[in-house]
Amino acid sequence: MKEDIDGLQQTIAANMEGLVNAEARAARLDADLIASKADNQHLLLVQHRLKDKLEERRNEVDAAKALQREKEEAAEAHSQRATVLQRELEHAQHEVEALRAELTTTN
Repeated sequence: MKEDIDGLQQTIAANMEGLVNAEARAARLDADLIASKADNQHLLLVQHRLKDKLEERRNEVDAAKALQREKEEAAEAHSQRATVLQRELEHAQHEVEALRAELTTTN
């Protein structure tokens, strides 16, 4: 009977030790879970900031492209205007030459 009691006491002691170990493991897992949740929140915050920065950069690129298009359109308009003015100048020079020729023939 004493052997049975000793065996039961050893079983109880082993079960108590297993319970303590399981509780310690559960506490470590809880701590890991809390740390993991904090890391996840931090990563979500970083992701949100990166998305905001990406959107800002996209807006800057769109604005730069629009400005470039405006510059190209303005350059094209100036080029066309310069061509028109060149033609008008050439026409005026021909008129001046014709008037000079007419003046020299009348003198």
